Amino acid sequence: LAVDDWAVMSLCSDDPPHMRETADSSLGATERPLRIVFVAGALSGGGAERQLLQLATALHQLNHQVTVATIAPTDVATDFRQVELWNGQRRTKVGTLWGLTNALFKLRRLCAKEQPDVVVGWLSIPIILAALASRQCRIPFVAALRNSRPETLFATQWRSASYALLRRNLNAASLVVANRQTGIG
Repeated sequence: LAVDDWAVMSLCSDDPPHMRETADSSLGATERPLRIVFVAGALSGGGAERQLLQLATALHQLNHQVTVATIAPTDVATDFRQVELWNGQRRTKVGTLWGLTNALFKLRRLCAKEQPDVVVGWLSIPIILAALASRQCRIPFVAALRNSRPETLFATQWRSASYALLRRNLNAASLVVANRQTGIG
């Protein structure tokens, strides 16, 4: 799909009223810009992060309201809004669990305050956080999965739990987007 097709596709079976009406051609089929929150590990790194950066930039250029909430601090300059979810805890086993718990609470507050049209989890751990936060706020949730594994943040004893959480939250998604290579130029 092209970026503008992805941005305006139906995210759930019952389209909200603003998705049913025709409007400004710069926004595709929406009457108003979509409010989209992406949840990601970071904006710098590998191909998936580069793909997210390109997608968020393109959606912003189409006049959608884009926020990227990252777990890790990032110093990538963007035109769209960035929110850091990590609280600075050291990346130890306990520090990571505590940091992710705080990240989840920050994300829930962001979703409750901003009321985005959709929350998109980008890669495994952010998918889990996005699913949990969006469920409480009753916001459609999209899982964007790549060839990453959730154990990258967890020690061996947490792998089965992280896989179980990922599977459960993928089943709860309004839409799952999966690929193994970057799909945008």
